[in-house]
Amino acid sequence: MNTSDTPPARSVKDNVIYAKFGASQQHDEPAQHTTPTTVAPTITPHAQLRLLLATICERGRYTRGVNYHRDGHVTSTDVRAGLVTGLVRGSQLDPFEVALHFASNPLDRDSITGIPHALTLMSKGTYPQQIATQLFDIQRCECTCPDPAPVCKHAVAVGLAFADMLHSNPEKALALRHMSLATIADAIDAPPAADFGTGGQLPPLPDIEPDSALERGDRTLLTQAIRAASLNSVEALRGMYQLEEIYEHIMPTNPR
Repeated sequence: MNTSDTPPARSVKDNVIYAKFGASQQHDEPAQHTTPTTVAPTITPHAQLRLLLATICERGRYTRGVNYHRDGHVTSTDVRAGLVTGLVRGSQLDPFEVALHFASNPLDRDSITGIPHALTLMSKGTYPQQIATQLFDIQRCECTCPDPAPVCKHAVAVGLAFADMLHSNPEKALALRHMSLATIADAIDAPPAADFGTGGQLPPLPDIEPDSALERGDRTLLTQAIRAASLNSVEALRGMYQLEEIYEHIMPTNPR
């Protein structure tokens, strides 16, 4: 057999026959580059409140407040717009009365719409960190106990009891600000209000032609009213005359 007549060696790859006259070169498609979606940091409302209490309270008092809450010293808790109140059993016969005052004005619409998927996250019980921080703005704490500290252990205990409520019902945090998920959804859907306080052009005033009420009104009823307030007919006529003079004075000389 004459080897010179032997056809070139061939190899099979990917169902394609390649001869030795060229090497197979495979070109990978360029990678698709996608921009990752930015997700705002989130936190649950009860975790945010616990973090706030630990921040504003002295460490020892906070620890004792945690123990009071754990041992069931908080006997009642009430939540309304801007205020959380509670009763705490302490070292005295009567329970101590606690009031936590929060900022109560609703959050600005732009602070919510400016965060992607904010309403969706909040409906699932996880709030964007920025919104959660704004919700819990404690103005002051009051307690009938003798502790002069701005935040006592009883205030911490009531705050933690409120945090427990938020664990089962996160939307209750919005009640502090006169808000709910429904009102937030309505605010997002509503068109933004016109703002004339940023140097924008004011709308033109309506073009109203001046007119005399004496001519437009019921002259008979006016005369009867003046006569009822006058001593006699002469006084009534004088009153009508004076009223006409006043209108002639305040009306323009050449009304349009």
